[in-house]
Amino acid sequence: MINTQVKTNTDLSKLFVFEDTQAGEHLAYMEEIGTIIFQSALMQYLSNLDEHEAKIFETFIMLNIDKENFIELLCKEYSNFEEVLVEEITSLKSEINF
Repeated sequence: MINTQVKTNTDLSKLFVFEDTQAGEHLAYMEEIGTIIFQSALMQYLSNLDEHEAKIFETFIMLNIDKENFIELLCKEYSNFEEVLVEEITSLKSEINF
């Protein structure tokens, strides 16, 4: 299971105020932000792996990406990825809360 630090740091909805938007717009916006953070974390994580490790990591993603608890599985299997993901979320939070 994903650790408490990730659960606490991944609540991005608290960073944004959506007063006059429809629920669907809010959800789409949050999904887009989540995708950007995840892609950034992936690129950073992959940059530290050799070719063989990267292939194993990519295979894990391909086999598990459709699972409901994908992020939890990924962070459990690759705790170093969890650290990168938390760093990316923290970075976004610090930029937004200037």
